[in-house]
Amino acid sequence: MKQPVLIYGGGALGRQVYRNLADWAPDIDILGFVDDVKPAGTAVVAGLSTVGTLELTRQQASLAPGRVLLVPGIGYGDLPAR
Repeated sequence: MKQPVLIYGGGALGRQVYRNLADWAPDIDILGFVDDVKPAGTAVVAGLSTVGTLELTRQQASLAPGRVLLVPGIGYGDLPAR
């Protein structure tokens, strides 16, 4: 069974993290992106979109901590948006 993963950050770094994981980690299932700025449903890359804010994602049982691995994909360039 593949490990479900959410990438935290739907900006440039989040897309870069996605590309690296997609190329180098075949044993994971990337579900989408958590983003505190972009609305849920915003397209990010490869047919994947944002699923909501970190707080809202925690409240969804299927995406809660312990069920899904959260991989950081935010960096200095994205911090002013927060």
